[in-house]
Amino acid sequence: MIERRTQLVVQLVVVLSAGTAVVVFGRALTPAATLFLLVATAVGISLSARGRAGRAVRADDAARRLKSELLSNVSHELRTPLNAILGYAEILETIPEISTVERQQIVVRILSNAMALTCAVNNLLEYSTVAAGVGELRSGTVRLAELFDELEPWVGRLLDEKPVAFSWVADADLPTLETDRSKLRQVVLNLLANAAKFTAAGEIRLSARRADDDAGIEIAVTDTGVGMSASEQGRIFEDFRQLSGSTTRPFGGIGLGLTLARRLCELLGASIAVESAPAKGTRVAVRLPAIAPFGRGVMGLEARASA
Repeated sequence: MIERRTQLVVQLVVVLSAGTAVVVFGRALTPAATLFLLVATAVGISLSARGRAGRAVRADDAARRLKSELLSNVSHELRTPLNAILGYAEILETIPEISTVERQQIVVRILSNAMALTCAVNNLLEYSTVAAGVGELRSGTVRLAELFDELEPWVGRLLDEKPVAFSWVADADLPTLETDRSKLRQVVLNLLANAAKFTAAGEIRLSARRADDDAGIEIAVTDTGVGMSASEQGRIFEDFRQLSGSTTRPFGGIGLGLTLARRLCELLGASIAVESAPAKGTRVAVRLPAIAPFGRGVMGLEARASA
């Protein structure tokens, strides 16, 4: 249907162009020159229209593939932890003679999968709010040491018994931030979740210090994970982007963690940067002002970004 409409448009453009050429140039040119002009114009416009039509078809196909991949990833990432939670809960219910150690291991797995499910749902809900252009910052005070201490048990559940050590440090002279605590918390948690996902062994470190020019605060998450190439680093902040799109890929995720972190950082008046190399780990740093730009909602952010 799309191809047929494209052909009709091309034919109409050719006819109109030919008629215009006759009216404008017909009296000044010989019959042979006029015929040559008409043919050249028609061929040029036809080729241009076909090229645009081909690009439009390819873009439409790419959009359909992205939508299909997105739905597949979202379905997979929501159902997998949910099925695990239900399966482990059923074991606890139907096998009363299970040992205390085994019971504790099952509880850890339930909490780990519940954490993964919560992160996925929260990211989807927050992203839908940002993408719709609604919502705004909610003023509050944040002490980073308290925030980091609150997130530590969540990281333990994200690691799910991996041989990965987690530590955090916040310089003692850091000021109390005036920002949206919920959004900052989600930024840091998404960075930690991403590090936990791509780190099989080694360590993850969360730190906070004054920026080099003393104009803000730098929060960084450093890991010893798989790392990324320069080309991969250029794609990680794209919406729903996974470096491997299949649900059979070794690392799960919907592809929203870093995208949402970037969008929330912009809303908080912060910047985000990545340093990484294959097999050498990754460092993601957020540079945050001591006072967030309150009064600017998501709509204002989107309008500025598109200007």
